[in-house]
Amino acid sequence: MGVLDAKLHWDSTTLQVTFEDWDLRKILKAVLPSDLDFSSYSQAGHIVHVNLRDNLLPYKTIIGQILLEKVGKCRTVVNKIDGITSEYRNFELDLLAGEDNYVTETIEGGIRYQLDFSKKQSNYIKPQSFNSITEAIRDCIPGLLEFSSKPRT
Repeated sequence: MGVLDAKLHWDSTTLQVTFEDWDLRKILKAVLPSDLDFSSYSQAGHIVHVNLRDNLLPYKTIIGQILLEKVGKCRTVVNKIDGITSEYRNFELDLLAGEDNYVTETIEGGIRYQLDFSKKQSNYIKPQSFNSITEAIRDCIPGLLEFSSKPRT
């Protein structure tokens, strides 16, 4: 038998790929038109916050559902509506998916914060800023924080 006379045998197999097998970016890329790109989100506790551009608004429901399913600990997905009009720099939220619950907890710099995301200011402090703020406070009043941060028995 020569080289050109080789026999090949192919077996077929079925591979099932489910939603759980895809990562967030690949799912969004698969469902959105190729000329649109979802950029990013932020998370505070169980709330995922997006700033969707106008061209993504027709897809806000599917984007919200995907984020709800794929982002860990997420129970609420919101989009900022329009600009900031209030004196206190609050903004209106559009619930895209999940619970209508804007009170959440987050831990930053070792301190637990509870906040109402619907009433927070638009310039939410970045986690690294919490660390430096926390350290500055601890430097100013070291004894007081030592007693106040211990659980009471």
